Amino acid sequence: MFPVEISLTSYEIQGQLMLAALARNITDRTEYEDRLARSVSLLRATIESSDSGLLVVSTSAKVTAHNQHFMEMWGIPPEIVGQNDYEKLLQLVLEQITEPEEFLRQARELHAHPEKDSHDTLRLKDGRVLELQVKPGDRV
Repeated sequence: MFPVEISLTSYEIQGQLMLAALARNITDRTEYEDRLARSVSLLRATIESSDSGLLVVSTSAKVTAHNQHFMEMWGIPPEIVGQNDYEKLLQLVLEQITEPEEFLRQARELHAHPEKDSHDTLRLKDGRVLELQVKPGDRV
């Protein structure tokens, strides 16, 4: 027993309907998908177990990962969380920072130079002070 993928195509040849079936052994693919799913699960558990608020943004400004601590830290509403919309998250963050223009300038600089890393201190309007670290990701 092994997993297969079956492709079925119909043809009409000289007025007769013909069927062609192709069965492909997909054992390697399913094993790879299982390993990938385990890796993603482990990564998600690692991100969620961090005491830091984590947000991962792609170079195309899409949120690719975050943890619950980040959302709680910034008071991001649950309806925004699933949208993975960096611009909406950025607006919510800017509303809470004492110097939003400077933060936005730095964010644009980092977006323009994704190979750079950054370390900064953010002062929030509610009196909290947060450390912000930006690290470039691996290039694929």
